[in-house]
Amino acid sequence: TWNLTGLQQKVVNAIALDPNNPEILYTGTFAPEDSSAVGLYKSMDGGITWEEKGRGLPPGTTVTALKIDASSSQILYVATLHDGIYITFNGGDYWTLLGLSDYHSYDLLIPFLPQRILFSSLSAFFFPVSLYAGTGSGFLQFTASGVGMIEGMVMDCLSEQGITGAEVTTDTGGMALSLDGYYLIMAPAGICTVSAATDCYQSAQVEHVVVNEFDVAPVDLCILPSDGIFGKVTSKGKAINGATVTLSEEGVKTGETSTAENGRYAFVDLQAGSYTISVIKKGYKPATSDAITYDGSSCIIQNFELMKK
Repeated sequence: TWNLTGLQQKVVNAIALDPNNPEILYTGTFAPEDSSAVGLYKSMDGGITWEEKGRGLPPGTTVTALKIDASSSQILYVATLHDGIYITFNGGDYWTLLGLSDYHSYDLLIPFLPQRILFSSLSAFFFPVSLYAGTGSGFLQFTASGVGMIEGMVMDCLSEQGITGAEVTTDTGGMALSLDGYYLIMAPAGICTVSAATDCYQSAQVEHVVVNEFDVAPVDLCILPSDGIFGKVTSKGKAINGATVTLSEEGVKTGETSTAENGRYAFVDLQAGSYTISVIKKGYKPATSDAITYDGSSCIIQNFELMKK
């Protein structure tokens, strides 16, 4: 007989069982009526109760495949429909992007190979020599050669507290979300720039970061709080780079900027007033906000989701 054990009203796309403990289960879900319930869940009692374990995964992501590494049940991999392949080294408490963020991913294969690569840092990161992904664009293989990691904290410069939800990126294509300040990024060996950005803060970056193969480069970032109007421009959850964002007050243009690679924009040093913001990008329908009442000293967030023409 079949009995419903939990996760009602969710589409369960993927299931994984901890080979060392049959009480520990993971599921990748999709919930058509509740975007907040999309993502990854973990059960410690055989599926009776579930806890969300998607910290570091993009909000609203759909998990299509879920695998546990044969060498350690703390290492898991997920394929997502729109956001790429992610890895966790601590049983789902924190996820970081492994790659293929521009692909629709549907399945994963982790070869059972005795050799694992150790990335040296304060923490030990064991990593497979290779893995495979089934995508909407074909069958792809990842190899760990030429790969390193960047690890650190994103802090509020004034309070010195860790910031959750900051987007940490590299100019080589790496991306991670901070959790209580902590972040971890996979990066190709070489020299890169690491940037951090989030709403209501000035962005910050560290240049000339040296990433060595099979090693972890420590990089901490400090970002300053800021007043103004902040936001992000996306389409189907993907950041739009180079969109033109115009600020107007009572119909008169008072400022213009372009979105960064992460889709973010900011207008700072504003006087109190009533503003509207419009966004245009070739290939997308233009969008305009409702009137925004700004008091001259607060932080207001105005995001945009653009539709293709």
